[in-house]
Amino acid sequence: MIDRADAHLPEGHFFYADILGALVCTEDGQTLGTLAEVLELPGHNVYVVRGETEHLIPAVPEFVLRTDVEGGLLTVRLIEGM
Repeated sequence: MIDRADAHLPEGHFFYADILGALVCTEDGQTLGTLAEVLELPGHNVYVVRGETEHLIPAVPEFVLRTDVEGGLLTVRLIEGM
């Protein structure tokens, strides 16, 4: 363990704890819910978004378009079946 103040992350990187609870919206403005969990899987991480329904969103640039840590907002792109 290290003190959080001693952790120097590269630009664009963040701690998962900093985005848990963030509002998750689609690129067209539809609110999906909040980021409830991050699944660390071998291929890539998956964001678990809980709202009226639950969405599993691969944490890759094709699906996660913008992560605003300061504003507590993730903008995602869904495909049919997500």
